[in-house]
Amino acid sequence: MSFKGKICQGRAAVLTAAVLACLSSPYAYASEDIPEEDTSNVSTKDIHVEADFDKEMLKEAPETKTIISRADLDRKGARTLSDALAAEQDIQMGTDNMGRKTVGIRGAEPRHTLILVDGRRLAGGLSKYYGATDEVNRIGLDDIDHIEIIRGSGTARYGADAIGGVINIIRKRPDKAQAALTLDWTTRQSDQGIRLDSGKVGKWAFSTSFKHMDVRQRGTNARSSMYGKKYFFNIDGRMDVAQNKWLDVFFDYLKEDLYMKDSLTQGTSYDHDRFSTGVKYSGRDRRGDYELQTYYTYFDKNQRTRRRANGSLNSFDDMKYNSLIFDGRRSMQIAPNHLLTVGGEYRKEDYESTRIRGSHRKTL
Repeated sequence: MSFKGKICQGRAAVLTAAVLACLSSPYAYASEDIPEEDTSNVSTKDIHVEADFDKEMLKEAPETKTIISRADLDRKGARTLSDALAAEQDIQMGTDNMGRKTVGIRGAEPRHTLILVDGRRLAGGLSKYYGATDEVNRIGLDDIDHIEIIRGSGTARYGADAIGGVINIIRKRPDKAQAALTLDWTTRQSDQGIRLDSGKVGKWAFSTSFKHMDVRQRGTNARSSMYGKKYFFNIDGRMDVAQNKWLDVFFDYLKEDLYMKDSLTQGTSYDHDRFSTGVKYSGRDRRGDYELQTYYTYFDKNQRTRRRANGSLNSFDDMKYNSLIFDGRRSMQIAPNHLLTVGGEYRKEDYESTRIRGSHRKTL
């Protein structure tokens, strides 16, 4: 055998020994160095997993839903509801001839988009004909926890007002004692507000907030958008009745003192007052969740169109609106991938206006 052949044989022998050592060494170490009782216990560092509860619950929801979380709102730098919705899929934002923002979903008219706050309907002067158009301008984001945008066939349970879809605004819960102050200024408007949360006091937790909004004039001397003052005040309370059972109470008040230049010769003042109050009982059990609520809304609209030169009255438009609503729902998991939701609503509405002598409507 040549010298070259001896070197090749030596390398093959070394490689074979190395492979056998690799195959046998783990078993040797396991049997010699590690006690038998420790082989089933493995210790690691703590693992932290974070999840958004509302977004995780979408997997169980019977409708197509998008969640805009508080973190999303902060990341967008949104100041109003229209700012928060502007970049969302299937949302169409517009402006009517009075400078008010409108919102539609999937191409439907604004009157077919239902806007809710904590599952409650909002009432405005034109809400039955043009949707809750004014609410897009009225609702600030200081007290908002997240926003739900609901599309598709699941909106059928909200009635004919939600043919396009539903925007449900969920406000913050007073879980811990804290205070927040808001000071905001732009070329279009300025906001000043304060919010106080009591935290848990026995079984109750309360929050209250006040906000002042000053909307600046835009346009020309011949025609302008609405401008003036808006005031918001609300109180919310939650009681822990039992485990996974809650009682919520609320009171909201809104006042608007606005003006718009209609032309060089005349302008219109808008004086609006609205308050809402109600109570809701909700909970969860092994079958699903449920809620039952009742709430009352009163809206008073006073509009005066006057000559700008001498202040003489040209026309006026007054309206008083009362709404009393009872509604409830029950969701049950009837199979691993099947959720059944049943519910109902009773709504009584009374109108009295210079345009309408009197109207009484009941909806079941």
